[in-house]
Amino acid sequence: MEYISDRIAYKRTEDDLTVYIRATSPKDKKKVRLLQIWLILWFAAGLIILSQVFFPGYSRDEKLFMVIYLFFWTYFAYRIGYAYYFRKYGTEVIYISNNKFMIRRDIHGKAGKPLHFVAKGKNPFRKVTEKPGSLNAAFYNSFWVVTGGTISFGEKKDEYRFGLQLSNEETEKLIRLLNKSIKSN
Repeated sequence: MEYISDRIAYKRTEDDLTVYIRATSPKDKKKVRLLQIWLILWFAAGLIILSQVFFPGYSRDEKLFMVIYLFFWTYFAYRIGYAYYFRKYGTEVIYISNNKFMIRRDIHGKAGKPLHFVAKGKNPFRKVTEKPGSLNAAFYNSFWVVTGGTISFGEKKDEYRFGLQLSNEETEKLIRLLNKSIKSN
């Protein structure tokens, strides 16, 4: 196993390359802890609202509002829970063999759903560029968001991103490694 940084490791053989990107750096323990606190407080808030649905004294419209609120609460509870577990135990895995590659997100050693791709042309991996200060940049750099990334491939409408919140140095080193591993015809 070779290392690019404290988050990125890779194994290379003559025919393939496997890259492992940890979801967080050891320096991010405080952020993971804050995400855990947020998750606990989110659940507490939802339980308080849920308990109020069963108390008398609320009109039908007020109870309907609480139930609708709880549907949204449930969705965001799932998203926050997934973000917490991925940030604490997650790994992005990229496997490249010739011009084919697979990307998946594993949590706690359990393999995620693999996505398979074929490289079209030479150097298919590139750095994602977002306007500094834009809404996209703020969203994708948020610690609780488990989508996007600093590396992309594919056409703009079918673009796929990975490498959550990698530094510029990590991104550039990983792009060079990945593009060198693609053997296009």
